[in-house]
Amino acid sequence: MISYTKQFIKNFSSMKTDSAAKSSQLTNWFVKPARANRFDVLLYINEATKLPIVVPGTEFLRVEPNIVFKHLLIAMMVSSHFTREKANQYLKLVLTNGQVVPQVTTNFAIERANQEYQASLANFNGPLLDETDQEKLFNNLLDLSLQLAQSGDDSANQPLALFTRRVQFDLQNPVPVTEKASEIFREYAQFSDDHLVTAEDPRFESLAVKIRKLNGNLLDYFKQYLAEEGETSNVTSDDAWGLVENYLNDYLLQVHPLTIVSDLTNMASFMASPMAQKSGLSLLEQVWVFEQFGKFLAKALWSYDLEITKDYLRVLYEAQKSLAKAGNKDDPQLEVTQMESQIQQVFMFMLKKDRAMLTRIIMDLPAEQRQELKRIVDEIETRTKH
Repeated sequence: MISYTKQFIKNFSSMKTDSAAKSSQLTNWFVKPARANRFDVLLYINEATKLPIVVPGTEFLRVEPNIVFKHLLIAMMVSSHFTREKANQYLKLVLTNGQVVPQVTTNFAIERANQEYQASLANFNGPLLDETDQEKLFNNLLDLSLQLAQSGDDSANQPLALFTRRVQFDLQNPVPVTEKASEIFREYAQFSDDHLVTAEDPRFESLAVKIRKLNGNLLDYFKQYLAEEGETSNVTSDDAWGLVENYLNDYLLQVHPLTIVSDLTNMASFMASPMAQKSGLSLLEQVWVFEQFGKFLAKALWSYDLEITKDYLRVLYEAQKSLAKAGNKDDPQLEVTQMESQIQQVFMFMLKKDRAMLTRIIMDLPAEQRQELKRIVDEIETRTKH
């Protein structure tokens, strides 16, 4: 929800205003007028975390403020290693409804944060709205917003850090349970309605115990899968198992009782977390581990459901791109790795579920290409025997 004053009604005229609509503090943003350098600006402040976003004032803008706000917030979230899917999911909830509020609200925390940001903006003397280049203007606004968002000595409780944790763990998009779903998948799915339970709730510990028991069974199966079907790698099976165990039992259970099927995008935030970095595995090695885990899940949980597998791979490779870019790492294997895994997943699916189509495709190939395929298969068989 966007909460704005009467003076900005015209600027938010396209928003639906439903007085009966309910909004959580995490998805509610207050809009305050402010001044940075010699320019009038709008200051968006998140109610739950006090995260600020600076948008040009209404006299400067030729578009609705929410359009600029949306692009700035998505850019900030992506820079914090959110997937675009997660960012768009959050923005959809925010921009669903608007409401008119008094110039000075009864929300003490918001008013205090507003005063602190106003003081910082009043002393701002860097480049801002005097840029004619649209990209530079956007970057100036993003840099200023980030500067305010990372204020404070305690880095763990800075507005951006608080916002990242809250959205990542509070906003979940469960993997849909289909007819193909395995029994263990359905057992995990039973915890979906408990995703906002916190450690202060007496139910948390009992839920965590039940989830860890399920995780233990899944990890035992995964260890067996690595021994029997896992691909060759420099990563040991113990290191691969340890990374996944850390993800399931530590990362997903640190705030709420979350599971592997609570939200596939949690994998991306884990890979960007200090927990994953302490594993000692490189980015490419972590990607390899989660590729193996994804192939195992496709078999053990969602029975080769191609849509879920595609979603899983998309999250994994988007996380890899984001982290590689953040670390300024050249990753020449990225596209090849992605293509190989995607082809393998589709091939596995067709062998499992649509052999008739695969047969037709092979039959339509020229005889020479069919012979080439046979030579490749024969060569692989020879290699695996030695």
